[in-house]
Amino acid sequence: MTGLQSSVRRGRGLGAFTLLEVLVTLALIALLSGLLVGGAIALVRDRPTTGEEILRSAIAKTRRHALERYENVRLSYDAQGHCFVASAPDATWRIPVTMPGNVDFSFLPVTQGSVALLGGDVVETSSLPYVTFYRDGGSSPFRAQIKIGTAAQVIVFDPWTCSPMPEAK
Repeated sequence: MTGLQSSVRRGRGLGAFTLLEVLVTLALIALLSGLLVGGAIALVRDRPTTGEEILRSAIAKTRRHALERYENVRLSYDAQGHCFVASAPDATWRIPVTMPGNVDFSFLPVTQGSVALLGGDVVETSSLPYVTFYRDGGSSPFRAQIKIGTAAQVIVFDPWTCSPMPEAK
């Protein structure tokens, strides 16, 4: 008897796979899929964050501290140190800005102050030294200006929820 005939007699037909072969193939596919998903997550996690994301994160951390400790906290931006500085009665801490490039944050009064034309963009020149986050979760009324290079973006924040308000059209 030839090898082909004995294979057919034992119940293995032509073109069929054993259970072991199928399981090994599925395990390899699962392993490769896991590596692909893990690499994609690492790429997304390592992407540079935007100025608005950094600002919102600093506001959220400062507001959370004010609510948890039931004390007023001041938030300012230190342009020399490239970080936000939060000051509470019992502590001061820094929130670093890890964004590449030349970025600057300013807190502005709610009403538009004096403006200047800088590189074709309108930039406000009057600013607040800090924003106060109160122990009840609110804040002093403010807008924030994010300057990256010469481009400027102004965001208005709701003093009750400390979240960005939609732009008025």
